Amino acid sequence: MSKPEEILYWRLVEALPDHVILPQVSFSRFMKVTCQDRKAYMARFGQISQKTVDYLVCDKAFNIVTAIELDDRSHKTEDDRKRDELFKEAGIRIIRWNVGNMPNAKEIHVVIQEV
Repeated sequence: MSKPEEILYWRLVEALPDHVILPQVSFSRFMKVTCQDRKAYMARFGQISQKTVDYLVCDKAFNIVTAIELDDRSHKTEDDRKRDELFKEAGIRIIRWNVGNMPNAKEIHVVIQEV
């Protein structure tokens, strides 16, 4: 993880003691492809197999509460839009925070409680 990702990780751990924080999780570990057609399946699997999310926030039973992306100046790309669409299709809320304006533990707690 980068230094900002480490900082946010420890803030998440502090803010959410009743949750499990999983960093750098491959989409294929929590998104499943359900296409019946082999060609459609492979195309869809190709969309998720090489992507990772910065953090998954789960409850103690490992149910996903939300996904978190830490955006830097390289974000706001077409890839980010496609990622957000994948999360929406999977029914997972995505939270994006900018690396230059990371929330503190108290702010994180408030945002996650709203989820």
